[in-house]
Amino acid sequence: LNVNMTEDNKYAAGIKNQHAGGGGLVIWGGDSSNEYALRVEDYDGANNMFCVRGDGNVGIGTDTPLAQLHLQDNSNGDN
Repeated sequence: LNVNMTEDNKYAAGIKNQHAGGGGLVIWGGDSSNEYALRVEDYDGANNMFCVRGDGNVGIGTDTPLAQLHLQDNSNGDN
């Protein structure tokens, strides 16, 4: 699935569950540290914003999280 937007300030996609007793969103992905379960990048794919690796490690600002929660401040290179 590839969705290209042509209008500013519009969502490319949305998921809404209107069933009060239903579940939310399930994503099946990889199950090892070199596979992604979820990855969010900026509009052109140049910068990783958020990822969940198959081993459960979560990265914000990095696509190679080294811990359960790994924050990378790319403005000055600090972890």
